[in-house]
Amino acid sequence: MTREKILKARDLKVRFYTDEGQVNAVEGVDIDLYETDVLGIVGESGSGKSVTGLTIMGLIESPGRVDGGEIWYRNQSLVAEYESDPSVETDGDYVDILTLSDEARRRLRARSFSMVFQDPMESFDPSYTVGEQIAEAVEVQRRLADDTSGREYGLRELILSTVSNSYTFVSEQSRERAVELLEMVGLSDPEQRAQEYPHQFSGGMLQRAILAQALAADPDILIADEPTSALDVTIQAQILELLADIQEQTDMSIMLITHNLGVVARACEHVGVMYAGEIVEYAHIERILDEPEHPYTRGLMQSVPDIQVDDQQLRPISGNVPSLMDAEMGDHCYFADRCPEAKDECFAEKPPDVMLNDEHMSKCVLAEPDAQSITPDTIEQGGE
Repeated sequence: MTREKILKARDLKVRFYTDEGQVNAVEGVDIDLYETDVLGIVGESGSGKSVTGLTIMGLIESPGRVDGGEIWYRNQSLVAEYESDPSVETDGDYVDILTLSDEARRRLRARSFSMVFQDPMESFDPSYTVGEQIAEAVEVQRRLADDTSGREYGLRELILSTVSNSYTFVSEQSRERAVELLEMVGLSDPEQRAQEYPHQFSGGMLQRAILAQALAADPDILIADEPTSALDVTIQAQILELLADIQEQTDMSIMLITHNLGVVARACEHVGVMYAGEIVEYAHIERILDEPEHPYTRGLMQSVPDIQVDDQQLRPISGNVPSLMDAEMGDHCYFADRCPEAKDECFAEKPPDVMLNDEHMSKCVLAEPDAQSITPDTIEQGGE
């Protein structure tokens, strides 16, 4: 059975306009997220992976700006709602969410998209119990689902009304749902936990709680930005197992952003390797682990220790991620300065997106000589 793409990003460009100059944080990124898939976006700090996630969520703020590209979201009811609106781009079952108004994007975040951030403590207000905050998220979603709520007053006004009235505004149904969500993410004694404050939770418990809050809207897509990086390896494994269980229960699609190849290997089905604002390799996880094609991907693999190998010699990637300032970027491979296999042409021209098989792309002139340059839409997923 062939799965549909639930999200397609095409030629995404995000700039930050600072006093020092223009920063090209995301440079022509293409992403395919399939229904019920877990897609990993992996790369070093500064590669643009978090900015990509924030762009999909519609959370880029000044001095940042989306300067180009499309983000197509597959949702038939959304198409029906906007197909007669000339300002909104639709194509079949897809809507380009970058053409939606700010208000419509906020509604989309409340109904269909959720994001989990790296530090869960920053996601909770220390003045309110964890249960109160999750229940408020449930209440906002519930009222948006009511035809007479939210649409008449706007999402912003609805949220402000919820916050200004505090917990008294939240229905008993939403409070009960908050407890159910805490139980769903594996917290023991969820009724008691709902009455506790964020500082009473451990790091792993907080990460579970923020997952519960993210699930309040029953989202189609969950973007998890470094959800395990602040946790020890044992808790990391538990959170990844929890994500897998939730994905199986809800059939949602997950974009997992991380710098950790071990996390990707454990949790993801497909992987996009990101470097200097670009996706430099995309493939099924088994292909990435067994036959990495791009020199940067191989460098990442060689810098990860293997506990089954004695006296292993790790080979870290030399140098640093290049500056993404516009004045310092040009028509060349951004990895060339650090690449042990670089040729003269790598410094003289942008590398093509080269197809190695039906779902393996490498942005490198060293890819198979007879491979054909392709567009992202030709990368189709095989059946299961």
